[in-house]
Amino acid sequence: MLSQRRFTIIYYSWRPASPDAGDDLVIDCAMNAGVTVITSNLRDFQNAKESLGLQVMTPAQLIIKLASIGTAP
Repeated sequence: MLSQRRFTIIYYSWRPASPDAGDDLVIDCAMNAGVTVITSNLRDFQNAKESLGLQVMTPAQLIIKLASIGTAP
């Protein structure tokens, strides 16, 4: 995943978007970069998922997705 990294300038802030203010930075970064947040804490990202269309998945969902990519023909 690190080979896919890219610098993203934060042009817009969606704060407050989470009941946990510490998660707002993560939401800002993810929304500006257009990436999926990988977290076990789905509860604090639910509002951003519903209202902003933030893509969120658990670590287990990521592993399943990566495993299915590796087995594709």
